[in-house]
Amino acid sequence: MKAWEKIAGHIQLRVDLDVLESLSKALADDYLKTLNLDQVISNKWIKDGFGCPSCKNGGKPWINELIDQLDHFKQFKEIEGYQTVLNQLLQQGKNQAIGSHWVMKFVKKKNLSPTKFEDFIDEATGDFSADIIVNGKFIECKSWGGKAPGMSNVPNQLINYFNTQNSLSKFEFQFDPDRWIPTPEDLNQALKSKSDLFNTTDEVVWAKYVSMVESNVDDIPIGNVDALIDQITSSSIFSKIINP
Repeated sequence: MKAWEKIAGHIQLRVDLDVLESLSKALADDYLKTLNLDQVISNKWIKDGFGCPSCKNGGKPWINELIDQLDHFKQFKEIEGYQTVLNQLLQQGKNQAIGSHWVMKFVKKKNLSPTKFEDFIDEATGDFSADIIVNGKFIECKSWGGKAPGMSNVPNQLINYFNTQNSLSKFEFQFDPDRWIPTPEDLNQALKSKSDLFNTTDEVVWAKYVSMVESNVDDIPIGNVDALIDQITSSSIFSKIINP
């Protein structure tokens, strides 16, 4: 069956050349055709408000982009956590689908070879899973349409990285530049609202924090959490954490 026949009930999609080309390739692919993308389009993506380049209704990500990202992402289907990312795109809510699309898009954009997806950072407690793990680095992907109050879960996640890692090279946050990227001021305010999550009493832990932000305890004495956060959100350190 031809692609336009699969989506014949959707007038705008069935005449969009980008969607037809992407769906045709998917229907000819042994793996992608098992995902029943025509049903996903009808039962989920259109309801989520996703459109196409020539559509009068619906917004991004375009449905053809979703299919194309899947076509690239399928090469990782044997990687742990792949199915979780796939389910977010095909079965879960709109926000999860947008987030999953950004994970797939970022992997392709940076030509990454991930070793895991959605993996726990703290195995002992099962807390905090990172979207992408590559070369021992944790990558958090965020795709938000606008400024989130308190930056949602970012301060908790970021402070957890400071508590569990010993170098900024071990983690990064990647915000979708087509949507919204926080400013240093946004992060500063968010971290100060959660400052109690930093360990302000253990000298060894505090020395590690200070070392991670390329400073010393003479400049940021133990317990001066506001000064620590100000250094984290300074231009030189912020740029190593947010969209480096």
